[in-house]
Amino acid sequence: MSSPPPSSKSLSPGDRIGPYELIRLLGEGGFARVWQARQHEPIMREVALKILKPGMDSAEVLKRFQIEQESLAQMDHPGIARVLDAGRTDSGQPFFAMELVPEGQPITLYCQQQALKFTERLALFLRLCSAIQHAHQQGVIHRDLKPGNVLVTHGQVKVIDFGIAKASSPDLALTQSAMLGTSGYMSPEQIHDPQDVDTRSDIYALGVLLQEMIHGLPSARDLVWIIRRCLEQDRARRYPTAAALAEDVQRYLEHRPITARPPSVSYLTAQLVRRHRALTVAILLAVISLASGIGIALHQAKTARTKRQQSEAMTEVLVSSWQSTTTDQRKNPTLITMLRSVKEKVSAKDFAGRPEPRCRVLLEVSEAAGLQFDYQLAYEAARHAETLIREHPSTDRSVQVNALMCLGNAIMHHESAAKAIPTLRRAWELSAKVSGPLAATTLTAQRTLGGAMVTAKDPAAAETLRDMLSKGRAQKLPVDHFDMLTANLDLATITFQEGKQDEALKLMQQTLADARSGGAMKRNLIVRILLRQGVLLTNVKRYAESIPAYEEAEAEAKKASLPDTAMIILLRYNRALSLLGIKKTAEVAELLQAVFEEQVRYYGITKRQPRNTAVYLASAYVELKRWADLELLLDRVFDSVSPTLHYPFHDKHLTALVSHFEQSGETAKASTWRTRLSQNRTPQAKK
Repeated sequence: MSSPPPSSKSLSPGDRIGPYELIRLLGEGGFARVWQARQHEPIMREVALKILKPGMDSAEVLKRFQIEQESLAQMDHPGIARVLDAGRTDSGQPFFAMELVPEGQPITLYCQQQALKFTERLALFLRLCSAIQHAHQQGVIHRDLKPGNVLVTHGQVKVIDFGIAKASSPDLALTQSAMLGTSGYMSPEQIHDPQDVDTRSDIYALGVLLQEMIHGLPSARDLVWIIRRCLEQDRARRYPTAAALAEDVQRYLEHRPITARPPSVSYLTAQLVRRHRALTVAILLAVISLASGIGIALHQAKTARTKRQQSEAMTEVLVSSWQSTTTDQRKNPTLITMLRSVKEKVSAKDFAGRPEPRCRVLLEVSEAAGLQFDYQLAYEAARHAETLIREHPSTDRSVQVNALMCLGNAIMHHESAAKAIPTLRRAWELSAKVSGPLAATTLTAQRTLGGAMVTAKDPAAAETLRDMLSKGRAQKLPVDHFDMLTANLDLATITFQEGKQDEALKLMQQTLADARSGGAMKRNLIVRILLRQGVLLTNVKRYAESIPAYEEAEAEAKKASLPDTAMIILLRYNRALSLLGIKKTAEVAELLQAVFEEQVRYYGITKRQPRNTAVYLASAYVELKRWADLELLLDRVFDSVSPTLHYPFHDKHLTALVSHFEQSGETAKASTWRTRLSQNRTPQAKK
């Protein structure tokens, strides 16, 4: 009696299916298994054999299997695995043989293990786009693009597994009601309505793949915008085709302008709120800050979602706050505008949220505002959070520690480091009591306290920092740990203040080297170290030596995938002041003119940053006798100053301008500016 034919379930290496001998199981999905097999006739070769599982013989599954076979059979592209044969096993299970990808690795793993350079990864991605474009031209949408379905061997991309492909051609019609795909790579429309997908769903997945392929490598802002366009929630805003996406990547490689353009903050806000209705305001703020240049990754929202849940009402804060801003604010939205709006909403006495979630939101606002150098807002938000905690002492201790840390940092920048020390000391002591003296949060609190003591020139600062570093080494913190690097930077600052400038610069260089060993993840700290070095050198009038530090810091800051605009502006401003110190007035004027315009766009002309710049810029114009430029600058400044206030910072510039017009015989202009000078010295109430 002959043995029954092997079923797909009981198949094992050595079994034969027609001319194919099974070698090893390569993998399996929901309805099929894929084997490496050796074909013996009519030719000898190795193939990938995809066999439907027993029991998976419903009409829908059989149709899907047929669709994949037909889809692959009609495609002819080096980047897509070809169908070679098809048939049924002796037990009646359908199968088809396709091109084997020997030693193929998922595309992301291949990039890592081969340590591909940035441009090499993009070249690989362009080959993938070409393959997907071919599939789309044949009327096939893959719908499950992910690393495991994009294999690479010897630099050649091979797209596999069209098992859930959707046909866009009427000749390959297929209706499916279930959501199919892989979480994290599916487009929003694929999740919400599986039948309502088109080729732009694959564009979304390509954007996710590109993001993963370049993860950990420095990339330019243009490439970030390319990825963002792929990941648009509204598919009408994505690239229309894989070819269009590839063209923009090619433009980026060739340093040509890309077609992707930064979407407005207001548009991103609306889309993100719709997508994350159940998330906390804090997480929404993090996502919005990505669109505004702080550079917080989207995947953090997913992590935070599992850490804390918050009511739907809290999410509505962002929506209603944004809607309540003025028309002018909505035309020119900024993160600070939105942060302040949220802070005011959450701080209101009639707000119905629970105390602890409100504290968390306020602390998020405080930290984000501090990053944007709006220390007034940072202080207000942190102070209100601390007030809520005092009114509700049962608030989680970790939130209390965070509130004291935020408040201390805000006081340090808003008032003085000396005034911040008591609050930061309370944070350190509370953290030690709650988590232990060697806990990570406690060491961070101690390091922050030490930094404030350095700024306040507290004689115990060095001892506090050395104690923290000793504990960090005992805990085996690496040299590139943020707290270790920052503590060493503060120690270098103390040494510099003590007059040991060369010793301090040597320690700072070692700290910089330790930071560089941490790679791109430490770029923000590298920028801070170089900034500190420049400031210290400027303070002792070693201007020529400070300029390279500022230039290097700016170059590093620009390498970030989302460069920090506020930091870059600050570095340029500081470099201009150093140039002023070595009497390069013409360079100062050109640089400050650009800085002033950037500050006006970023902060608004009424803020202190552009105000300070305008003073130095006006002095440079006077020295260079650039009277027309000076007149335009002062016009802009005084048009934005309330007539009820005395604004003395430009009195000498106004006087110089009046003198110039008098000497040049332009009496009308001289009279106009003399009147303005007089009014500024004796401000009049508005009529």
